[in-house]
This record gives sequence, structure tokens and C-alpha cells, in this order.
Amino acid sequence: MTIVVSRESKTADGGAKGCSKCGKPRDRENQRYCTACHAGYMRDWRAGKVHVLLTPQEWEAIQAIRARINGA
Repeated sequence: MTIVVSRESKTADGGAKGCSKCGKPRDRENQRYCTACHAGYMRDWRAGKVHVLLTPQEWEAIQAIRARINGA
């Protein structure tokens, strides 16, 4: 049985809202992630990694654009 809990209601010990990724207590009130998850998120962001679900058609279009840009 799986229970789905929204991010808003996910709390750590003591009633404080937890990290959106792992559920541990957040270090800053307005921050979405705990320190460890936030550091990982920022490393990915600075590296230019993007986490987006694409349809096969969208992915083919992106590959075609990249090929045109690179002159292949």
C-alpha cells in the first residue's frame, strides 16, 4: 500500500517541514531541500543538467536542432 503525501504536508520530527527530496529537516525555512540535497541540486544546476520528461518526438526535434547547430 502506498500513501501519497504532498510536499506541503511532509514534516520532519518536531513538526517542521522536511526536505522535498529525502524528508530530513531543512536548515532554512524557505529552502526546499536539506543541506545535502540542496548541494547536489546546485551541483547539477551549475553543470547545466536538466531533468525534464520528453516525448520521443520532442527528443528527436532537440537532436535535429543540435545536429544543425553543430553542422552534422
